[in-house]
Amino acid sequence: MGVVLNIFDVMEMIGIISFAISGAMVGIRKQLDFFGVLILGIVTAVGGGVLRDVIIGVTPPVMFRNPSYTVVASITAAIFFGFLVALIFKPKP
Repeated sequence: MGVVLNIFDVMEMIGIISFAISGAMVGIRKQLDFFGVLILGIVTAVGGGVLRDVIIGVTPPVMFRNPSYTVVASITAAIFFGFLVALIFKPKP
């Protein structure tokens, strides 16, 4: 059994990544620490889907049934945080 990706899965992951970056950017602007940026990135990335699932009555929400959404959001926020910290605090020659 191989992994079958359709266009909806790809678009969903692109959305998760972009919203995780958006949340991480807000956290960095508010001068949050790593944990705060990570939480804000995750909540921003998966919060809309959880709200949608609760409103339409899908229980438990997909975020809790498929942890890959949370993993992708947390990895994206962590990489983005590390990238910006490396840009801001790069050593001067």
